[in-house]
Amino acid sequence: MNNKIRKIILPINIKLTGFVLILTGLALALYVWIALDLFKTDKIAYVFESVEQKNEQMSQSLSYYLNSVELSHKLLSESSYTKDLLEVIFEKNPSLLVYLEYRNGKKYLELKKNDSAESINIDVKKINQKFEIVKNKEHRFLVHKISSGQRLSYSITSIDKLMSLIPTSNLYQHHLVLNDEVIIGSEVLDSNLSENVSKYSYQTKVLGDVGKRNIVSIYPVLDRQWFLITSIPYDKALSASTTLRNKSLYFGFFVAGIVILSILFFSRFITAPIKKLYLASIELSNKNFSFRTNLKERDEIGVLGDSFNFMAQEIERYMEEMKEKARLENELKTAQLVQKSFFPTDSISGPSLALKAYYKPASECGGDWWGYLKTAQSEIVILLDVTGHGTAAALVTAVTHNALTALEYLIERDDKFAKSPEKIMEYLNKSLCSMDINLNATAFVLVISDGQITYTNASHNPPYYIQFNESGNYEKNNFQPLMEAQGVRLGESTKSVYTSSSFTFNDKDNLILYTDGILEAENMNNKAYGTRRFIKSLSENLNLSANEVITKNIETFNDFLDGASPNDDITLINLKLKK
Repeated sequence: MNNKIRKIILPINIKLTGFVLILTGLALALYVWIALDLFKTDKIAYVFESVEQKNEQMSQSLSYYLNSVELSHKLLSESSYTKDLLEVIFEKNPSLLVYLEYRNGKKYLELKKNDSAESINIDVKKINQKFEIVKNKEHRFLVHKISSGQRLSYSITSIDKLMSLIPTSNLYQHHLVLNDEVIIGSEVLDSNLSENVSKYSYQTKVLGDVGKRNIVSIYPVLDRQWFLITSIPYDKALSASTTLRNKSLYFGFFVAGIVILSILFFSRFITAPIKKLYLASIELSNKNFSFRTNLKERDEIGVLGDSFNFMAQEIERYMEEMKEKARLENELKTAQLVQKSFFPTDSISGPSLALKAYYKPASECGGDWWGYLKTAQSEIVILLDVTGHGTAAALVTAVTHNALTALEYLIERDDKFAKSPEKIMEYLNKSLCSMDINLNATAFVLVISDGQITYTNASHNPPYYIQFNESGNYEKNNFQPLMEAQGVRLGESTKSVYTSSSFTFNDKDNLILYTDGILEAENMNNKAYGTRRFIKSLSENLNLSANEVITKNIETFNDFLDGASPNDDITLINLKLKK
């Protein structure tokens, strides 16, 4: 597999710079946002309070002036019967230009300040409100009306004094509304505000669309006929916060620049050992496992360098072990092939039997072995199960196979071996005892001759003898275990003695030989296959051929395991006996 090393597109120092920059930017942005919000809130509160105070002070001044106008008018009205007193009051009010009085619809009295008042020509009969502003040519005048039965009096005052009470300012805008009409103001008010000014009395609020908003304070004067409005543009009021925001942005860019330069400078010291590790990984990817990196840092990166060197060293060792393992695997495969040669073919048809065998080792080399020998007087079947499995057990099977080969020559010289399973077992035991290894084995030897089966057992699982049943309905009591002639295991002592037992069989009877690996095998749920399942599976297939009996039972066995691997060798042999 060819692994391609990718190119570095985004180095770590750039990532680190970007991360710290983003983190710093977010922190600054959060700080500026909170600071601006607090400043704006505090500033708006201050502006609202300032506008309210200014408007209230001016409203009091206007109320005082208008009260003085009204009071002067009342004094004039009450003094109209004394002409000398009337003239004194008239002369003491500089802003008063004309005084008119009507009784029963006819002019009763008219006083004028001076000759300039001659040009004032106002139709006072059209005055409906208590106070009104009347325009005459290019001038405007304040007219005050007092009605008492059939008596009407009017005072006409110059508006200059009133206007002098409304100061001019570059920041604040002042508007005086009389009877929903703007009479004094530096700008034209929003029509909705001027028409509904009484609704917003004693309020200070932000009015207007975005970009044209104003902070407006509305204060009534006298009897809500007059309203004084003081406003300040929202943007101008918060110009300090805008300046603070701009300066914060400049400061943020300045800090970002310092951060970038600092990280680029100091990241070299941080990323230099990482670069060494990167170069070392390139060497490793090129299969240069002898390469070592030299990092002097006393931090995690230094430890990582040590880990890298250890890993490279372990890989070198592992590669050597893999070479050795490959050599051993080749030897095991050779041993496996050699061991397979120890077994006869798995299907045998002899004069007295039809044999089918199944064998599966738990590892490359197994400890189960079986053999078949045909002589002039008999047929011999041997089943051996060495303790454990693997190479050592396979060596024991090799010795047993060689003993079987040698047995053919013994039978030619002494035909007693051909019909005596106990002599064969004693011979196998002495062969195994001659090996200086701490291994033993269980074994079963049977001899078929003259319509009889003679057998001996060296602590092996007793085979099952099942008589032929034409109905094919086999029950548990049909399975007769061959329990006689039990002896000790092979390899325990050269003095071990074995006995034999015989019985006569019928045509089509079955003999089942097996090792304990099939009974002890466990599935994924750690349940063993066991004797009950084994006998049940056999009973369903015994009327079939020897081949089919083995095939069906192994299928049932594998279905039970459901993918689990047996931990011991498996051997299953079926003998269909015939006469």
